Amino acid sequence: MTSQAHENQNVNVLVVDDCDDQRALLRRYFEREGCAVTTAHNAEAAMTAYRSAKPDLAVIDLLLPGMTGWELTDCLRAEHPGCVVAITSVLDISEYPDCQVNLPKPFTGAQVRKLLRDFVPKWTSASAHLVAKPKSVVIADDDADIRVLVSIAVRRAGLEVVAEESDGLAALDSVRRLQPDLAILDVSMPALSGLEVCRSVRADSSLDGVRLVLLSAGAEDRARSIGLAAGADDYLIKPFSPKSLATALAEMMRLTEMMGLTEIIGLTEMTGRVE
Repeated sequence: MTSQAHENQNVNVLVVDDCDDQRALLRRYFEREGCAVTTAHNAEAAMTAYRSAKPDLAVIDLLLPGMTGWELTDCLRAEHPGCVVAITSVLDISEYPDCQVNLPKPFTGAQVRKLLRDFVPKWTSASAHLVAKPKSVVIADDDADIRVLVSIAVRRAGLEVVAEESDGLAALDSVRRLQPDLAILDVSMPALSGLEVCRSVRADSSLDGVRLVLLSAGAEDRARSIGLAAGADDYLIKPFSPKSLATALAEMMRLTEMMGLTEIIGLTEMTGRVE
């Protein structure tokens, strides 16, 4: 467990969504920020969970079975006015109830972090004094030209490339041996795919501090969802330029120092699609 995660264990989050995948994804994002997470699949279960968990933040999907997210929001506000309510939904934001914060689907890890920073004072006060800057990076891509481009971008961002690999098996070995701050992995590689490397890293508790970014030419939402489900912290689309990738990395480092945050999540949130 990172020092930041230890500091943030006092922040409790209730996630209410009838979709198993969405609940799991939100749980992962919040737990990576050090929060304690309780989940519920409908409004009735959420009300029961709320009384025992006493969360600082409730993240509510609108399209719940039975009692809707709109109704649940009204109930929580009436019974627990001190709780921050965040609405998450595929619906247009104009249909959301008036809440402190919105988290439209699909969301990213960077949006979750911003939500915590802006709306949950307990999380902000617990993490604001922590400053850690990512330094070491492992790059893995079977295309030598892409490795060169990524390496240029990483160095421009002030990070250190500690290994460059051309297949997934070598990449996994380097990550285990070097335990870098960040590994940038191509999805399609020989020996092991980037997805398989992600799953192996996430299965090893000694590598919890390694951030994972996948690179792929697959721009479909499903491909991105599969990558995130495999354990990647972000999913960037090829083609990209070294300048734009370096800008994204450098900006993340700047925000990390300003906000005292240690995890590299959501590069695309800051720059949009990297091209």
